[in-house]
Amino acid sequence: MGGLIILFEMALYPRKLARRYKGFPQALWSPRLWLRLHVGLGLLCFPIIVIHAGYGFGGPLTRVTLILFLLTIVSGVWGLVVQQWLPQKLLNEYPEETVASQVDTVAGWYVGRRTGVGHTGGRDRSGEAYRLLDSLIQEPAEVGELLTPVGTAAGIDDSPEAGAAPLRYEPLVTGLPAQELEAFLIADLIPYLESGAASGSLLVTRAASERRFARLREKVPVDALPALDRLEVLAHLRRTLDDQVRINRWLHSWIPVHLLLSVAMTGLMLVHAIRALKYW
Repeated sequence: MGGLIILFEMALYPRKLARRYKGFPQALWSPRLWLRLHVGLGLLCFPIIVIHAGYGFGGPLTRVTLILFLLTIVSGVWGLVVQQWLPQKLLNEYPEETVASQVDTVAGWYVGRRTGVGHTGGRDRSGEAYRLLDSLIQEPAEVGELLTPVGTAAGIDDSPEAGAAPLRYEPLVTGLPAQELEAFLIADLIPYLESGAASGSLLVTRAASERRFARLREKVPVDALPALDRLEVLAHLRRTLDDQVRINRWLHSWIPVHLLLSVAMTGLMLVHAIRALKYW
């Protein structure tokens, strides 16, 4: 009985490969039904096999087979737990969830468009992060050209209803603060937005990010703070994307482990059954 249950459990994988097969009645071919049977019969198989083993491990072959069986059960229960818990966590904490494989692409939009230059392909400076930097450290348009109000560069409402904002003819941030801001963007923020934790940036942790932006705020004028706040929001956005990738990794990483243990255990079970019949 235990062996038949295990063989049915292993049939779930071929069932997934033949998921479009229409030869069976839909009620019996339902993935939901097969998954429920897989879980229920797998748990039922545990006491059957333990009783069959006589509550012991026996010789070398039966010992290894039983250990693999127990590890298979544990990995399956762990997968059942995370499948019930982590999707709800993603839904509650990240309602605008991004597909894990597209995280780097989504974050890269805040840096710029792919140019295809270089071995891995570079990016231009069209992203929001570069535009915010340029609004702070570059000179506005010359007199006679389209002049940029102070509020516009920093993201402040300069509509007529909000009152006319004075036109600016010099960069908001100059000198050493401008150099430090640009160096921070090039060395820390841009690599972090593109690669996340793999960049090695200090912005990976919330506390370090807050301290770094706090030091920058102390060196820039008040009019530059809204743009700096937005840059910090971009760093926080990348952290949330990395959190989603981490949760998705936990959500799916148990599956190959469970499958490998199942295949090894089933193979040894068949060897064990043949040997038992041979010497019966």
